Amino acid sequence: MDKEKKITIQFHANNKLKPKQSVWNGSLTEVFPLYVMVIYDANNTQFKVDINGETILVSSDLSQLSVPELKSSLEKYKKYILKVVESEIEHLGKNFSLTGLGYRCLIYSRKVSDIVGNTVLAEVDEIIAKKGYKLTKVKDSKGSVLQILKKEKNMKVLDWLYGNGRHSFTETLSNHGFVKNEIDIEIYLIDEILKEGFLCFSA
Repeated sequence: MDKEKKITIQFHANNKLKPKQSVWNGSLTEVFPLYVMVIYDANNTQFKVDINGETILVSSDLSQLSVPELKSSLEKYKKYILKVVESEIEHLGKNFSLTGLGYRCLIYSRKVSDIVGNTVLAEVDEIIAKKGYKLTKVKDSKGSVLQILKKEKNMKVLDWLYGNGRHSFTETLSNHGFVKNEIDIEIYLIDEILKEGFLCFSA
């Protein structure tokens, strides 16, 4: 039986970058962006910590990490990264790679409704045309489907792709009177929009 491979997540100040000056504990201190290193199966990747779109600046000794509010935020961030890695390993198996993990973590944390809502109808037409579906129903229903999605306030891309999000939304659409063929089109559309979101974000 293969030994389970360990996932290690470590924070560090990226002191290879040019430092900034900040007042810490009453003194002017050199600070650097906080980075996270993820190690798995003898490979590693590192990327800048992003919490609610903000860069965290810390001194080389990481003393700022003792601040309760930041400590709590980083514990949640660490659990989130662990969930992402475990989800990808479970679903991708041998195809899993740490390469690009930082980009994917940002996309996974976004709301599905935000990404779908930012997709213009011309792009919807193009996506649906690739599948050969009729466009009229989807174009007319996009607004109502988006309104339903927006009610799913906590549904993130990670939930949709690797959690219960897709199944849950399928049931929601059924409860709103959509029939199977309509649901299949809408689910396919959202899947494709999310794929395009990954490609655009990592380009």
